[in-house]
Amino acid sequence: MFRLQHGDYREQFADFLDRLANAPVDAEEWSSFVILHYSDDVLEGVRRDCVRLACGYGFHESGPGTPAGQELMRSWARLLRSRRAEN
Repeated sequence: MFRLQHGDYREQFADFLDRLANAPVDAEEWSSFVILHYSDDVLEGVRRDCVRLACGYGFHESGPGTPAGQELMRSWARLLRSRRAEN
């Protein structure tokens, strides 16, 4: 079971996105990562986009279970990892 822990939130959220791109996560993991609002603007933007994707808002060509949606989540994970040093 994966739950958000104190520490590097960007790296943990990036790992969460990779898991989510590969398979559905359970409700507790989803809540642990997505319900929380982050003070980190980059991370918060990715979190909001993740919710929009899951709800089907604004991502008409790439739903969460599609190859395009999975690649989008992986790209967000790469973004968070590449910008980790900024935080």
